[in-house]
Amino acid sequence: GPSAETNGNRAEGGGGGDFLLYADLGSLQELRSYHPDQNLLRLLAYWNQIQTKNRGGGAGDAGLLRIDSSKADGPHVSFIYYGHVDEIQCPKDFQDMLDRFVDDALEFSFKLNPTLGPSSKDRPLDRDRDRDREKDRDRDRD
Repeated sequence: GPSAETNGNRAEGGGGGDFLLYADLGSLQELRSYHPDQNLLRLLAYWNQIQTKNRGGGAGDAGLLRIDSSKADGPHVSFIYYGHVDEIQCPKDFQDMLDRFVDDALEFSFKLNPTLGPSSKDRPLDRDRDRDREKDRDRDRD
């Protein structure tokens, strides 16, 4: 499930205060079984692009999907928000970030695992990708 971890040293060499929010979305093998006709890794990369674009380009605020190979039962798909305490000016900022993290993690969990959440029969990953392709085609026609 979701967790928060901190790192005392910034990667850029500054002071402490880096943190991450982490949600394990399931084993890669299990999630692939729900989407046998799709390249799941390509879909993860695609979703990361959309997520970053929708949130203005910053990985810290966007959250990213990663493959976590540190699990004993094999690789898992994880959803991670990276941040630094300097980016949080008040409790509401932190609450807003937590709300976005939970909303995004749940949304993607539902997309990846059709046994969870609403509407298990339509394939949201395909629908999102197809909708964006249609927008690109329409834009190219103009």
